Amino acid sequence: MASKIVSKILEGATELFARQGYYGASTRELAQKSDVSEVSIYRLFLSKEKLFYECLMTVVEQSLEPAQFQAAMEQEPGEQFGEAIARAVRRWYFSISATSSRLLMQAALSDNKEWAAIAYSRASKIIAMLAKTTERELNLSKSKATVAARTLILALFQFKIARPLLTATEKERDAVDNIIQQWLEGLSHLPQTGQS
Repeated sequence: MASKIVSKILEGATELFARQGYYGASTRELAQKSDVSEVSIYRLFLSKEKLFYECLMTVVEQSLEPAQFQAAMEQEPGEQFGEAIARAVRRWYFSISATSSRLLMQAALSDNKEWAAIAYSRASKIIAMLAKTTERELNLSKSKATVAARTLILALFQFKIARPLLTATEKERDAVDNIIQQWLEGLSHLPQTGQS
């Protein structure tokens, strides 16, 4: 019974924190959103801060693990670099919801360094893996590959947050593929290591 209540609170609180931020959501509103009493929130989570932390950890744990991203990036025989990258990036993108993305952004922009570190934890590792593969496959400098990888992941992260306002759900996959293709095309115009 308690686990059902915990799940219900985490789901409602994640949505409210994502929309209103930590300071914008009162415990009364969190309780109403989750259809529980404020006492239940304090009994199960001890404080609003610990509830936010648990929501954040749940969202991070539900996102694609860096090892899964790395496995998705492995090229199959005869497959082009761009196809493998697109598959891995698509898999990462669709592993997080718009609500989860907004909560991660709230945590990343907060004054709480621990929350910010948690919010960036998996994305930072994925950016590093994408950069390393891009550097190796396209013979780019480490700094150019890192900037390119960060640009793609953060652009898609922002698109995930804004997408409900911009496009219909059925067009999301096409839009993501278009963003990835434009990114890959842009990479082809970067000078390789050793070129001026």
